This record gives sequence, structure tokens and C-alpha cells, in this order.
Amino acid sequence: MFTLPIKRKISLIFFLIISFSLIGCFSIQNPRIIFEEEEVTIYVGETKEIIVSVLPLSYEYQLTWESSDEKTVSVNEEGIISALQVGTTTITVLLSDAVFNQIVVNVIWNEQIIPTIKIDTTNVPITSKDNYIQGMMVVKDLERDKIYLEDSPINIRGRGNSTWGMPKKPYRIKFSERTSLLGMKAAKDYVLLAEYSDKSLMRNYLAHKFASSLEYLEYSLETRFVEVELNGVYQGLYLLTEQVEVDKNRLSLTQTPDIEGSFLIELDQRLYEIPHGVLGEDWFIVANKAYGIKYPKTDASTFSNLHFNYIKDYITQVDQAITTKKYHDIIDINNFIDYFIVLELFKNVDVGFSSVYIYKDVNGLVKMGPVWDFDLAAGNADYINYGPSGWYGLRSDKNRWFHYLMNDPDFYIAYKERYNDLYKNQIPALIEEIYPTLNLISQAATRNFEAWPILNHYVWPNPIEMVNAKTHQAQVDYLYNYLCQRSKWMYDELNKK
Repeated sequence: MFTLPIKRKISLIFFLIISFSLIGCFSIQNPRIIFEEEEVTIYVGETKEIIVSVLPLSYEYQLTWESSDEKTVSVNEEGIISALQVGTTTITVLLSDAVFNQIVVNVIWNEQIIPTIKIDTTNVPITSKDNYIQGMMVVKDLERDKIYLEDSPINIRGRGNSTWGMPKKPYRIKFSERTSLLGMKAAKDYVLLAEYSDKSLMRNYLAHKFASSLEYLEYSLETRFVEVELNGVYQGLYLLTEQVEVDKNRLSLTQTPDIEGSFLIELDQRLYEIPHGVLGEDWFIVANKAYGIKYPKTDASTFSNLHFNYIKDYITQVDQAITTKKYHDIIDINNFIDYFIVLELFKNVDVGFSSVYIYKDVNGLVKMGPVWDFDLAAGNADYINYGPSGWYGLRSDKNRWFHYLMNDPDFYIAYKERYNDLYKNQIPALIEEIYPTLNLISQAATRNFEAWPILNHYVWPNPIEMVNAKTHQAQVDYLYNYLCQRSKWMYDELNKK
């Protein structure tokens, strides 16, 4: 073993001590910015001061603050941030070009709040699904005396199909410029769902929340429970959500005038009954199924027969590929699986009829989504075999694509394996969300059913179990039991093979 002489040892130790001391002295002289927290999470509408320290403490400094996304989080010269919409932003604090630090700020929506939307049309009635009328809107948290949206001009009209004929009306809202409502990404169009026949008041909410937990459904709609007043009259508990549309803050597709561009379409058999637009220009038929073109806009000056024919021909190719089991290079299989798990778990009545959205980005695979229209799902449709057992969407007379795909052994196995995985994790989380949601909306639900005393009455298409559920709690119990039984039935049925 090699050993140093004692004098050399002492010299080396002394040298190291001096060296480390000098390094420490020099490093202390270099100013550093230190955050009190490693990361910040804040609710929409709240403000918070970002606390920092600059070392050494004797250092005289002036800080500059910057936000990477002012639409999500703004910051003033004193380091106070304001949370404007849901998202993630990086806040940078600078002492100089060479000395700075950054902190991540996560903005989330406080799901324990149910704001009130007040709409004033100067008593002009909303009687049309086609024609907008003008109004003003303010959004407040009455309990906390907090304003989320000052008086803002809007246009408003009715919306929906069967739901428009019900006493409690659903609405479409349009702003003249992009506006963030309750932390949603800024856009012009929003929807107020009335949930009149869904006496649990939460089927759409739960379906969208479940969809948002699935990684292959890359776009799911944000929702917010709100109470609505129209011209000073209480209208009840609603679900505020996004309009299904192609937009940089919604379904973000490459927007190009090219013929072989992106598209969004809707499977909509209602077009046979009440056509919107012209067959051969605005909608088309493939294998006896009607599809409406939602994007590109068919009334745009850049839209031509070439665009129409490209979209129709592409969907024809998809249909042929699925029916001949040669679909692997044209559809996003994982996306299709997640989409049809959501619709089948909720036994969505429209799975082969309407509100089935399909999209494709430039050079991308065909995908399903976003999911939409669940108020008549999960055992709330007396005109079908609504019970928790039995396949629905994959029947040959329902969704043609789902039917053929599930008859392909490879797709069936992949669907089963994915469902089994979700049955252990996301599906229990979905079911566990039901009673906390009940606690959240219970007071608003009481006010809703005081305005609309329907718990003791049949509302189309409530099955007998819902008619006999005389309280909101009983309605939620029915929904809870239904999803428990439905999820178990699907698990058992899929694993028979």
C-alpha cells in the first residue's frame, strides 16, 4: 500500500481546506434566486404571490417576472400571479440575463364550486334553434361573492333534438370574441345542457370525466356544473360544456385548404328525417349511414366538390377496410377501443344513430370522438333493452363499424384486454366519483327539482325504475347500481372466450 509522508498529508489537507473555502466564497458572491415552493397549483380565478429569496441576502436587486402563457397565468411586477384558465405555465423570474429561475404553475378548476350564470335578453324569449338573439351574461360564485365573468355581450339560441321539446331548455351560447368560461380554453361557442330527463343530473358529467381519463381519447370535452338564471328566473342546474368543433383550443386539427386535409364528421341518421344542408354537398351516405360534414365548413369559399368527394371516398375506404378486416393502417385501433368502451359501458342509445363524431388530421389515422350525448344512457331509455346486461352498440343494427370490429378476433382480444385493465383502475374510479358528485350538487339539485318538480312523474324516456325513484338520492342510487352491474356484466361476458 502506498502512503504519503506525514508532512505531505498535512500540506494536502491544508490545500484542500483552502480550496473549498475559496470555492465557497466565490459561489456565495454569485447571486441565486430561490423559490419558496418547488411547484404551484392554483384554482381558476385565484391569485397568489410567488415568494422568492435572493442570495446573498445583502445583494441589492430588482426582479423581472414573465409568464410563458399570459392567457393561462398572468404575473405582475410584484410576482403576484392570476389564474385565468386551466393549464400549465412556466413563470420566470429574472435578476439579469444570466441569473434567473423558473417555477411551474398548474391551474385547475375547483370542482367544489357551482357558479351561477345569469343571462339577460331583456325578456326577449328564446324560441328558435336556428336564430340567435342578443343578450348579456355574467358568471358569479354567489356563495363566495366572486365574479368569474363580468357583464359580457352574447348571442344565444336553443339547441338539441328531443331535448329542445322539453320544458327545461338547452342553449347554445356564442361570444363575439374568444372568451374563457370558468377556466376552459378561450373560444367563442359553448353549450348549456339541461339534463331534464336525466334525473341524476350527472350522466353527461360522468361520461366526459371517464373519457378524459382514457389516454387514447386525446380530445375530451371539459364540463362545469352551473346554475342558470334567465331574465331573473331560476332555470335549474345545467352542465356547461364545449361545443364540438375544430379549433386550436378544442379539437385541434391542421387547418388547411388542401383537398386532402383534415376533417370532422358526424354519423347522424337524423339527416334522413330532417336534412341539414344538401345531400351531396353538406352530407353523404356510406353503407346506408348518413354522415354530416362538420369541418371543413361546407359553406366556406374554399370548400369545393373536391373536398366533399375526398371525405366521402375516405370514409368509404374506412368502411371497406373495417368490413374486410384490413383496417390496421387506416384507423387508430387503440382510440377506437377506448371510444367504444365508453359508449358500451354507458349503453349509449345513440351509438349507431347520431352524435358519433369521427375525425382525421392531415397524414393521420381516422379516430373516434369526442364522446357526446349521454343523458339517455346508463339505463335511461325505456324504448330499448335498457338493463345492465346485453350488448348494444355492437349489434348489427346499431354501430356498423363496432359490429364488424368485434367480430374480428384480433380486435376482440385487444378490446377485452383493454377493458380488463380499465376494470381494475379507471372504471372503479368512475363509480367512486358518483357519490362525491352527489354531495357536490345536492343543494343545487334540490333547487332544480323545486323549479321542475318531476321526480314523481314520468319524463320520456324514463324506465319504470327511474319513475319509482322519488328522490334525487334514489335516482343517483339507481345510476350507481346500474354502472356497477353493467361494468361487471361486460367483464364477465368479455372473459367467457
